[in-house]
Amino acid sequence: VVAAAGTPATCAGWFSSAPAKPAPPAKDTLYYFPVPGAPGEVPRVVLLLGGRDYDDKRIGAKTTPPWSELKPTARFGQMPVFKTADGREMAQSRALSRYLSKTTMVDGAMLYPEDPWAAFQIDEYIDSLEDARSAIASTFAISDPEEKMAARAAMFKSGGKVFDGFKKIDACLAKGDSADGHMVGGKLTLADVWCFCVMNQFRAGFLDGVPTEGWLEELPYLSKVVANTAAHPAVKEHYSKMAVTNTLYAPHARG
Repeated sequence: VVAAAGTPATCAGWFSSAPAKPAPPAKDTLYYFPVPGAPGEVPRVVLLLGGRDYDDKRIGAKTTPPWSELKPTARFGQMPVFKTADGREMAQSRALSRYLSKTTMVDGAMLYPEDPWAAFQIDEYIDSLEDARSAIASTFAISDPEEKMAARAAMFKSGGKVFDGFKKIDACLAKGDSADGHMVGGKLTLADVWCFCVMNQFRAGFLDGVPTEGWLEELPYLSKVVANTAAHPAVKEHYSKMAVTNTLYAPHARG
């Protein structure tokens, strides 16, 4: 190497700056609103139970773009959306949750088993929970705040569409042969996770007019499912931490 007089010889460009840090490995990413709503909270719990390292993008937080920017390019224009590290994009909460559960083992059993009869029962309960949950949607069209709150409160009383839907499910569990605290069989399944998320969505208190207590207590079998799922060590630890800074997650922590 030839250098100008009075200057040390160097290998220009080779060591002139610190080497660039390698890019972090790509992660799976889940996109959903920062609320404990059933559609997006279910895959969060499944990923939690599976010990999966993923990026939990809560839309509306300071670190994420607003939903108005993401919606035009989102699959089917809705959330949750799950993007895998290798670039695949998935939507539809039930399909996504089943997909994740088929590769998630908890206490020696898959959250979504291969046995067709067990899988059917899981799907049947999930669809029934969603039928009951979706009844609340009609109240969003009520413009008067007091009327809306009254309509919502009525849905969680005997004769109300949400409560009566849950009561039918509770009655089916009473007649079934699953173990106490489980919806299907004697192991934690996707049906238990779905029940846990649906019940706690309404108990969380972020929907005006929905009573946070007084109705689940009248559903003994569903109550046991919620309590049993909440007692799982991974679930208990996660939501106990969440509840410290966000009281919406207090029901998830206490079961």
